[in-house]
Amino acid sequence: MKVLQLCHSYNPPFLSVAKQYELLLQNSSFEVVTVFLKGENNKEVLEEMSGEVIFLNLKTSDLKGLKLKAIKKVREICSKADYEFCVAQRYKSIYLALHVKGLYVVGVAHIVDVFNNFFRKIFIKSKKNRLFLLGVSKAIRDDIKHSLPDYPENNISYLYNSLNYSDLRKELVEKDKARAFLGLPEDKFIFGNVGRLHEVKDQETLIRSFGGSYKNMPDSHLVLMGEGKLRRYLEGLVDELGLSHCVTFTGMVPDARLYLKAFDCFVLSSKFEGLPVALLEAFAAEIPCIASRCTGSEEAIEGVGWSFDVGDAASLSEHMQAVYKLTEDDRLQVQQRINEKVFSEYDVSAVSSYFKGLPFVSGVSG
Repeated sequence: MKVLQLCHSYNPPFLSVAKQYELLLQNSSFEVVTVFLKGENNKEVLEEMSGEVIFLNLKTSDLKGLKLKAIKKVREICSKADYEFCVAQRYKSIYLALHVKGLYVVGVAHIVDVFNNFFRKIFIKSKKNRLFLLGVSKAIRDDIKHSLPDYPENNISYLYNSLNYSDLRKELVEKDKARAFLGLPEDKFIFGNVGRLHEVKDQETLIRSFGGSYKNMPDSHLVLMGEGKLRRYLEGLVDELGLSHCVTFTGMVPDARLYLKAFDCFVLSSKFEGLPVALLEAFAAEIPCIASRCTGSEEAIEGVGWSFDVGDAASLSEHMQAVYKLTEDDRLQVQQRINEKVFSEYDVSAVSSYFKGLPFVSGVSG
């Protein structure tokens, strides 16, 4: 039985998300066909995915307005095979899938406020008989319920992003080799952040917090792994604070998750997250983590790390100093808490069992 998966693109983190749904249905009677709406045929993506992949290579303009060209393309794909249901990642994919007559759609929301738009509310409610909505965290699920108070409650749930932790840990590059690859000092205590250099990721608060802590952590170093429109501004801020000697911008690093053992502590300072894949990947490296209390990040960090209010540089600074002072025994206890949580909630085996129990899967597979 075939399942269609519609993804906006294969840019991070959505390639990881696409792979997740293939893994969730491994060793089942389902075969996943993944369609990337944007992006050219890519050999590396094909190697990452295990099932059939279709690249539509649509332009940004094709995904605006009525999206007639995109709808036609998706309908053509569906006319060539019988799909039991469609997993549609993000709203545009949901919109396109629901224009295929009779196709049952599982719509996955990754951020808050997806269904707050008036016209989206009307459209979604008109399709409630063949649309099941999933948030990537309990917080996103609750946001969907708040946005769509009249939507059937049984048709709204959550499904955590997941990773195959056993396999990923086999691929991780050891600490010394990871630091050498990234050009980082061997003998420093390294705080690391992975993500777009963008307002929503709020690396400005992280840099200011690090600057405020540095005098109490003289052999520490901050690494920002990623690229984005704020790079020049953030580099200027680092210069202004006199931190150029202890802050590194790596730019975009392919397969960044493989080098997370280079860090002694992972810090996520985002203003908004659904359920941050970067944080789940940091859990694979078994390193202490600090995260802002925003939507999905709050439930991910709960019980295993340190958290602070969004934009609270003083609180983040205190947490960074606390992690810097951890003993080896303290770090081992952190590892234990991380492993207990990830294998019960975020490992693909745990999430797969939950996914296969949802009505649109169990009802089809019998």
